[in-house]
Amino acid sequence: MKTAFVAAVLGPLLLVFAPTTAVARPPTRAGYDQITLGMTQADVEAVLGPAEEVRRDGDSTFLVWGEVLRSVTVHISDGTVVAKWHLGLPRAVDARKVTRANLARIRIGMTRDQVEAILGPGDDSMVTRGALMLSWEVGLGSRNYRSINVGFLDGKVAKTYPSGALR
Repeated sequence: MKTAFVAAVLGPLLLVFAPTTAVARPPTRAGYDQITLGMTQADVEAVLGPAEEVRRDGDSTFLVWGEVLRSVTVHISDGTVVAKWHLGLPRAVDARKVTRANLARIRIGMTRDQVEAILGPGDDSMVTRGALMLSWEVGLGSRNYRSINVGFLDGKVAKTYPSGALR
């Protein structure tokens, strides 16, 4: 299950982690939220504008908007969106809930609703067919940065990824 999660969710990130072109129009959270699986490239570009960078790998196309620490990437395969992810566009979360104690309450096999009952609404920082990464980030860019990332496969927790100074 861990291998499937890494391949499904983290593999594309490793391929196109950081865009390299200059920012024409910074991507926004609102634009990212409008992108859904199944959209066409034309649909996506109607929302975000023309991609600043286009990378091809076999039958896959990766469309990128933004710069290294503030970007949106959309993966197109067979003509439609099969994945999307962002860097640097987090949703506001309840900082009081991003704790070591709450991380310990998250169990493999829990549903999104069960996890969000503990941590509050998560940020869908990575969405693919069958897989999802939710993030709870606090203090981005500061010494007090901390986060909890939860990977889901087929709607169930498959892995948790804490980082920073969880209290």
